[in-house]
Amino acid sequence: VTSSPSRLPEPRPEALKFDDPRSSGERQVGILAFHHPGRSEAWDDFFGAGFLGNHFDLGRGGLHLESPLEPGRRRAFANAEAAFQALHFWPLAGDFADLSGEQALRKRQQLRGKEDLNCAGFLNDWRGMQAVLEMKFKPGTPPASALRRTRDAFLLEHHAVAGGDTVWSNGGTGNGKNWMGLQLMVLRDRLSGTPSWTGHLGTLFDLSSGQPLSTATAQQWQETVRRATSVVAGKFGRSRAAAQGGAPDGAAASRAASPP
Repeated sequence: VTSSPSRLPEPRPEALKFDDPRSSGERQVGILAFHHPGRSEAWDDFFGAGFLGNHFDLGRGGLHLESPLEPGRRRAFANAEAAFQALHFWPLAGDFADLSGEQALRKRQQLRGKEDLNCAGFLNDWRGMQAVLEMKFKPGTPPASALRRTRDAFLLEHHAVAGGDTVWSNGGTGNGKNWMGLQLMVLRDRLSGTPSWTGHLGTLFDLSSGQPLSTATAQQWQETVRRATSVVAGKFGRSRAAAQGGAPDGAAASRAASPP
């Protein structure tokens, strides 16, 4: 973790497009794929959206988060991943302050079995992540401005490993829920003051929990994630297979631990 934040790239929301899932016609919309697991993937560089990833370095103390367990006390972190992992061990939050995203994932593995499944008072991972992202992209900050510059693009966390993190990312193959992209699109609408995606997403999900409204809406969303993934894979190739016998992907093992 550096003492100063990484430079924010300039998003390219029109660089790659697919059929707009909000329209039954032939209208297209941009895709912005990102991941940035502590380093830039090819699509992070191409789309200029690596800053959307939780591991992106915000600099020491670049994100301040307050837990319902400690009203009025803000804890500082260097990236969103460290802040999110700390929610599961809030009495030890200071130990996560200067960790990189990968180090925070390893720290959680070391503390396995001691997690607070109430996510430091946020009740579940969905709401905990919302709180983290709201502070990372706080109105008036450079990250918030950069998120707004992604315009109307469909945001896709495209995992580099097939089968990796099937909750927050697309799982590399399109079989993941892409909750990160979903939350970021809703947050972007709030920052922009427009219901660009929120109106559509609200017909598919309970946006207070991330739960689909029905089996049909879950399938509709999954098909959208698969189509977007197919377009991205067509340009960058398929996500690599997980190493045989290796440890599970950190995000898959840790970030998806407790459903709402």
